[in-house]
Amino acid sequence: MFHDAGFWNKQTAAEKEAWQGHTDWLCEYPLLQPLIKHHAEKPRSAALFVGSGTSTFPEQLYDGGVREVLVVDASTEVVSQLTRRNEVGSRSGLTFKALDIGAADALPKLMPGGRPPYDIVIDKGTVDCLLCEREGGHKRAETAIRTMYEVLKTPAVLVLVSHSPPSDRLDLLQTVYWHDIQVKVVRPIPMHDLTQPDMPERKLEDLPEAPAGATPFEPGTAYVYVLTK
Repeated sequence: MFHDAGFWNKQTAAEKEAWQGHTDWLCEYPLLQPLIKHHAEKPRSAALFVGSGTSTFPEQLYDGGVREVLVVDASTEVVSQLTRRNEVGSRSGLTFKALDIGAADALPKLMPGGRPPYDIVIDKGTVDCLLCEREGGHKRAETAIRTMYEVLKTPAVLVLVSHSPPSDRLDLLQTVYWHDIQVKVVRPIPMHDLTQPDMPERKLEDLPEAPAGATPFEPGTAYVYVLTK
């Protein structure tokens, strides 16, 4: 279901009114901004946002100083809504493209000149969605990882956000070579705090090392993989 662009076309159209035109999954821009700050401050920095959905993260990334941002999503409905949302304004370097990052032809479409163009790549849940496909999902996820790796300059960073802990994701991520890998977590706000007037904000935290390398799954937790090429 979640791997299918048709599902997201219907879901995005249905949620357009209910969510006032945007939904942000997993982690918002302020939580992840410190992880990309160094690369965003490079002169003429460029970023690729993979599978954004209707999140406002790409606009915030652009407004935060990255003046060349390409957003790709397999859902044509998502791309249509994002394009209409940015028809008026001054974000001339923010562009949108319908593209399946798990497809074999994604790389040449993203790197037509043959040289890696991006300082930052961000994926919030797209690889997770690809892995929901029972037949061929793992292969498509591997293709997505390799494509995101190949379009990165050196040095550059991929920030990949997942529902899955390192014990379920590192083998996949390490199908390509990374100079450095860091894992952080964003935990959900406890239920008893949700109704408090001074409700705490979610925080980006280092992931403690687990015995024998096994990290228990924590429902509602976002695992943030910071992969430096």
